[in-house]
Amino acid sequence: LAPRCLARSYRSRCCRRYRTSAAAAAAYHDESLEESSGAMKMISELIRPRSTIMTLCSYLLRFLWLLTFGNICVVSSGNDVGDDMDPAQCDLYLAPSSTSERGDVRLGIYAGRKYDASTPIGNPEIAIQLVDIEAHTGRNDDSLKKKAIEQKEPNYFGVASEMLWTPDSTGAKYETDEAVGGPGQLYTAIPGVGMLGNFHAALINADWHENSTLFRTLMEDSEGGMGVVHPGRGAFSTYYNITIAATQTIPPGMEIFLNFGQDWSAKALEKNPMATRIDYERADQSVDRIIDFFNKHEDNLSTETVSEMYDFLRRDVVKLVSKDDKHAAMMRSLMPDAPDKLQAFKDNGGSLRHKNPDVFRDLSWLRKNGRCLDSLRAGPSTIPHAGRGAFATRKFENGDVIAPVPLMQIGHRKELDMYELSRQRDKDGEHRYVRMGGENAKPISSQLLINYSFGHSESNMILYPFGTSFNFINHAPGEQANAKIVWSKSTDGMHNPDWLEVDADSLSDEKYKRIGLMFDVVATKTIAEGEEVWIDYGDDWQNAWDEHVERVKKADIESDSWVPTALELNSIYHKHESGTGFAKPFKTQNELEDDPYPTRVTTACATQMKDIPENDPQRDIDGIKVFDWSSDRLVWQGISARLCDVVDRVEIKDVSGDREAVSYDYTVKVHLEIDSDVSTESRIVRKVPH
Repeated sequence: LAPRCLARSYRSRCCRRYRTSAAAAAAYHDESLEESSGAMKMISELIRPRSTIMTLCSYLLRFLWLLTFGNICVVSSGNDVGDDMDPAQCDLYLAPSSTSERGDVRLGIYAGRKYDASTPIGNPEIAIQLVDIEAHTGRNDDSLKKKAIEQKEPNYFGVASEMLWTPDSTGAKYETDEAVGGPGQLYTAIPGVGMLGNFHAALINADWHENSTLFRTLMEDSEGGMGVVHPGRGAFSTYYNITIAATQTIPPGMEIFLNFGQDWSAKALEKNPMATRIDYERADQSVDRIIDFFNKHEDNLSTETVSEMYDFLRRDVVKLVSKDDKHAAMMRSLMPDAPDKLQAFKDNGGSLRHKNPDVFRDLSWLRKNGRCLDSLRAGPSTIPHAGRGAFATRKFENGDVIAPVPLMQIGHRKELDMYELSRQRDKDGEHRYVRMGGENAKPISSQLLINYSFGHSESNMILYPFGTSFNFINHAPGEQANAKIVWSKSTDGMHNPDWLEVDADSLSDEKYKRIGLMFDVVATKTIAEGEEVWIDYGDDWQNAWDEHVERVKKADIESDSWVPTALELNSIYHKHESGTGFAKPFKTQNELEDDPYPTRVTTACATQMKDIPENDPQRDIDGIKVFDWSSDRLVWQGISARLCDVVDRVEIKDVSGDREAVSYDYTVKVHLEIDSDVSTESRIVRKVPH
């Protein structure tokens, strides 16, 4: 995982789901049990000779003991906010995040309705891969890096570098050689929820739904289909259908918090310790037990006694069962400061809402202060070979704001230039890519992100828009366009109009290393629900596109020389034809000798393995350890994908009535660890589903 975590030196969200292990939890439980058991016994001895009140207190302490180290269960965060939804309202809102600090408004996403666990959030998005960005920008070259420091050149990539993901979640890990032990690097820009979702250690409620991305298929009506020559190829990303799903029930009005991965979580908690979900659950259960106890013994307890007991419990007992003084102070902050507030505390949703009131917004507040994020959806464009387009989800009149578009500033367009690279070793003997020609190198291409960004001929600054579904809006010249972009009129800190007066180079300074600029998409005529939305990209773009189309025509590219992409091939191998099963089985190693896949295409498998029965041969004829597929259904995680070769396959027929379906089970050789200087470690896995 180390190479993939390099992006997190910015804030990259790497190292996917790793939960606290059961063993670690048990070890903590046992250690706490041993330490606290002696302390509880001591307290009982101290209070035994005292009054009935103190005996009750002893009883309560034992009650809390069972709570603190007993089983933990998930408790409700309170009643849903605004369940009386207006059918016309938004499902998703952009508004200032609850993680905002004074003078630093951060953008956040809030649920406009209830999302049940596993429900997709928002509309599917596109992912744009950034290939070997460190090498192309020269930051991998010691001499170029030294020169940049001497000239006090700012990091033009700035805020952009803090909002990128590793490629696992989009299935793009093999677009460079990083995943196979090479020095390549791949970072991923995912607009919409992917760049707007924030982090909170205790409140993670959404994660990637990776199957949606990895099993997407070719849109022949807009991408041309297999082997069709068209000028749009390479102009847009084929990594679409990027989907976020709820990992638990999200009530209306709650902010969306994404799983950034264990590495990011650990660093964030180290920098800014905060309560975990278990802490909140324990605090709520403690309050429930305290309320029950006080209610049960209310005839024997005066108001003064109740107050004294609660202070004792909140101050001394919480400290006793906490890991340290800091943890005790944090736990106390999750509980009300007086016993007469206990019931209201519970009725209002407990510790989660008490500690994080802005995480939960009333829908009336969101309608007034938020911006609708679900006004556009993606679909095959009506423009030939344009890929996907953006379509209105409701009717808009001339002058209506269709969608807000936050902008990520990139201080200089040269950050997206690409060069010829060479592979070299650094002073530590590690491989890396550097520019061929050093500072005299000439760019030969650009990162694909440039095709999704805004610029101006008189400025070096690039603005990348990451509003939900905005990147799908295609070009239409002049009066054919039905929308336009304007600077936002937002006055709530999500857009900072004073930044427009700042020199472009200065926007790369540390003080501007955040999102502070925003466009609005505004309708220029009536747009019907379901109608495709277009904006005019400008004359310069139109002229450049026309020149590109002419070059493609003059090149007279033959269809049989048009090398199929992995997406095109997957659309064939995972396509059902007339209900008869998969159209084509994946090729075995023997078949590939006579009929190989196209160049730059390889096969990968999900690594879900279990031990085979003891009576079966444990190794194959080459001595490689054999496993069986471990799941009845495929839940693909990009991080678990490994290069593999098909050794054998078995046809599986499923006859239902007069209908026959055909699928395949495979025996594959999975390459678990690959390094440029070390031989491959492989495993044989049987019964892998198609």
